[in-house]
Amino acid sequence: MSKYTIFAAPLPAAGVFFLLVLSISSCNTQNDSIDGKIAELEKLRAAYQTMGTEIRNLEQEILALNPNALDAPISATPITAMVIEAKPFSHFVTVRGNVESRSNVLVSAEMMGRVVRSHVKEGDRVQRGQRILSLDGAVLENNKAELITSLDLAQSVFDRQARLWEQNIGTEVQYLQAKNNVESLKRRLETLDSEMDKLEIRAPFTGTIDKLLVLEGEMVSPGTPVARFTGNTDMYINAEVSERFIGRFEVGDPVQVMFPNLNESFESKISAIGNTLNANNRTFSVEIRLAPGMENIKANMIATVRLQDYYNPEAISIPANLIMKDRIGPYVWRLVEEEGLPRAHKVYIKTGDLSDQMIEIIEGLELGNRIVDKGYRDMNEGMVVRIAAN
Repeated sequence: MSKYTIFAAPLPAAGVFFLLVLSISSCNTQNDSIDGKIAELEKLRAAYQTMGTEIRNLEQEILALNPNALDAPISATPITAMVIEAKPFSHFVTVRGNVESRSNVLVSAEMMGRVVRSHVKEGDRVQRGQRILSLDGAVLENNKAELITSLDLAQSVFDRQARLWEQNIGTEVQYLQAKNNVESLKRRLETLDSEMDKLEIRAPFTGTIDKLLVLEGEMVSPGTPVARFTGNTDMYINAEVSERFIGRFEVGDPVQVMFPNLNESFESKISAIGNTLNANNRTFSVEIRLAPGMENIKANMIATVRLQDYYNPEAISIPANLIMKDRIGPYVWRLVEEEGLPRAHKVYIKTGDLSDQMIEIIEGLELGNRIVDKGYRDMNEGMVVRIAAN
């Protein structure tokens, strides 16, 4: 028999458990006979029954104070969530552009002659109409002197013939011939003056002498380029866009332009769209006006052009990294309240364009839905989560 006594009076659950342990210990050390073991078993059963009663009583007392106090705690994974909202979404096509100028021209001679003087040098800034080169005009000056002499004689003949005609002397034909000679010589003199004016090669617009192509003493003929002349008053960017984007741009669409070498950027609009394709590279041209006041921009500079080919003012878009994919397709983890607890459920989506790490959602999500942000890689279907502050 055990030297320990089990009291019949109810004990707290902890005390009963302690006595039960002592009883098991004494049974193992002092009662080796079958009768002794049976007796000890009966005592332990009685002690176990007493302990169970104590446990139930305590549970009832606790539940009376708090019905949820004994609920098993549910392990919740901490995450952050984002609410689906309608926001503007734009998609851009990035292409390379080249700065061109309608005022980047070759100035050519219109008359034949020898260059007698250069009034400018390369790099000079000149105004519209300012002289660039002068050609030898000796021959034309001699021709003009002869015309003036001939005109003086013809004018005298005409004046006399007119006085005679007023007196009804002479014929009408003589009068008309004299008048025609005067008018013809005047027109020839005007033409000669125009030709002599072309001996002075002038700037067609305000700009810069980029390069002089002839030197003093050289002969030029009509059509001979004499200088490359550039201006920055009518500059634009020409971009070549793949034919697969035909119909996705319109005149007036916004454009973002950046010059990598200058670390400068500005916003502009499409001013013209080409109507033909380049047969060599299957592209069409898009023209963008330069912003005013960009003095550092030079012709033939390279620019990066971002053309907006899609815009939705109320799109559903999410960060592209939140999208996962399985054998069925792309999906995200959507949060749903179930029995008062937020749980994560897989929802499959249909995606649209990607822009600046944001992707438009065409199907699968609605405004007001919540999806898992941080912690999305640790989700399982139906997992209970705890939403932490972002």
